[in-house]
Amino acid sequence: MSELSLSTGESLLVHRRRLGETQEHAAKRCHTTRYIYGQIERDVIVNGVALPCPAVMHLEPFEWCLLKRLRTGIIQAEVARRIGCSRHWLNKMERGLAPDGALVKYWKQER
Repeated sequence: MSELSLSTGESLLVHRRRLGETQEHAAKRCHTTRYIYGQIERDVIVNGVALPCPAVMHLEPFEWCLLKRLRTGIIQAEVARRIGCSRHWLNKMERGLAPDGALVKYWKQER
């Protein structure tokens, strides 16, 4: 699995998901609003607000797949349709709660 160079927002997203936090909880931890936190996590706001940016040393395959999907702008339902599963199952794969082999295979082919 090749590593991706992560933006600040992507690092925050991966870190938050690893902690099992919602954006609301992460925003409170960072002393900002959920709206502002969400904008930073999506790299809409890149200047003007400083949040601690955790170092993400290694991406798990399901995290890599999530970031690939977000970078392409494809919604979960479309990827699910393409690999032949439900959106709910795809969501589980992207959270590391279901086997992610089909998802990894899909994104390796989509390079």
